[in-house]
Amino acid sequence: MKQTLQSHGWEAKDSQAILLTLSDLAPFGAKQRNFRKRYVTPKDGWKKLPRDPNDIPYGHWY
Repeated sequence: MKQTLQSHGWEAKDSQAILLTLSDLAPFGAKQRNFRKRYVTPKDGWKKLPRDPNDIPYGHWY
């Protein structure tokens, strides 16, 4: 994911597809919307993703 985003840019179809696939893994509803707002929608949001998925805040993940 990181390599694709850095080499193709945030606007590329491949990059957007990866980010949307990742956001589809988040629980349905408010948590998924919060995840997308924080990590997918902003151009630099993906950089805020923690290395350990357990560190994603509860309101954004399980």
